[in-house]
Amino acid sequence: MWIGTKHGIYRFNGIQVKAYHTAKNQTIPLKDIFHIQEDRYRRLWTIASGTILRYNLLKDSFETVAIVSDHSVYNMFHIDRQQRFWCHWSDTLRTYTITPEGELRPLRKYAIPINDIRGYDEDARGRIWCISESQGIFRINPKPGIIKIGYLPYRAQHNPWHFVVLKFFPTKWSVPAAISGAW
Repeated sequence: MWIGTKHGIYRFNGIQVKAYHTAKNQTIPLKDIFHIQEDRYRRLWTIASGTILRYNLLKDSFETVAIVSDHSVYNMFHIDRQQRFWCHWSDTLRTYTITPEGELRPLRKYAIPINDIRGYDEDARGRIWCISESQGIFRINPKPGIIKIGYLPYRAQHNPWHFVVLKFFPTKWSVPAAISGAW
């Protein structure tokens, strides 16, 4: 079992706990881990300090994954069933194809006026749903690249995220943790 915390990543093998506090090059601190996800090749991915990291089983360490960018990547990401890696920075949402070798190849970018995505999930039809503090819940249809904003806007005085997150993201505890800090 892998556990991401604000202090690092921990692996529990049923007997003992091992801590991972820095990436392989010992310069990237593994802090504020909001999400860890496995791809179809059983590789683990996370983001720490604005950098995408992949776990290397043979070396038992996390390694930096190079992408062409001069911006930091925000902490939340999603790997969909098609092996697309979704992440965002500034006002751009980007998708990458994950190769069998574990590299990220640019696929598409969406210029959207949203820089605060706090979670992603995928429905049965392959559409990506996002939670944003400024736009509420919105949907992205990956094939034509259409963005539907404003499905569940965040306009209420009281925080509706606990209800919304549990309804749309019933199995993802990284989403409520990142939004509400409750878990």
